[in-house]
Amino acid sequence: MHTHTHINKMVLKKYLILILLFAFSQKNYAQKNETVLATVTYKISQVRNQQTLINDVCLMDISKNYSFFYSKNVAENIAKMKEAFEKASATGVKPNFNAADFVITKIYRFYKLHSFSKKETINIQSVGNQMLGYVDAGYTNNWEIKPDTMSINGLKCQKAILERSSSIITGWFCKDIPFQAGPFSFFGLPGLIVKTSSSDGWESELTGITYNKDDKKKMDIIDYALVSETDFKKAVENAKASRQIGGASPNTGRKQN
Repeated sequence: MHTHTHINKMVLKKYLILILLFAFSQKNYAQKNETVLATVTYKISQVRNQQTLINDVCLMDISKNYSFFYSKNVAENIAKMKEAFEKASATGVKPNFNAADFVITKIYRFYKLHSFSKKETINIQSVGNQMLGYVDAGYTNNWEIKPDTMSINGLKCQKAILERSSSIITGWFCKDIPFQAGPFSFFGLPGLIVKTSSSDGWESELTGITYNKDDKKKMDIIDYALVSETDFKKAVENAKASRQIGGASPNTGRKQN
């Protein structure tokens, strides 16, 4: 018996467009010669006006030169979709799967690529039928380190505060894990950022870390066109206008952290 509503079908359509955009454009994923030193798992959320907008699990791959932050659920769905279509291509048989199985809600749709040497983060996002990125000039590493300490998932952490535009971020970092990286676009503390909370409702907390001991895992950095922030915003507005006149671009308007 069908239980899908019209709204669910719309969500399904938008999500499948997003997945297909990521999975089947050969320019989307580029293998970089960056050995992953560690992969950190974070539970993240965004709550606004007592409504949960984001509830996801994200991964952050760390190499010598970069950190790359992305949704674990999106990555797993991309892998499943690619496997299904590659199998179909090899056998000549139409893919047989329930598209609804690939729909997850409240996911984190952004990618964050941080360069340790440049001390800058590039925000990457699907806009229409392309992947665009721009340097986030608003993020800094001007943290105010506090004396407070707390144990988080067995890690001894120290408190730090960062002010950014209209939001205040509270971070907890672990000096015992010497990566100056963190979730979202946060960086620059003398140790891995384990937990964050912001005054605009974003939360993140480390739930695990895996070290790449055999040096075989390489970092998959999504390919993108680097544009100015102004041009990025223009592209987002154009994509919105396209949807309003019947286009089928994925949602790109959600405020990010």
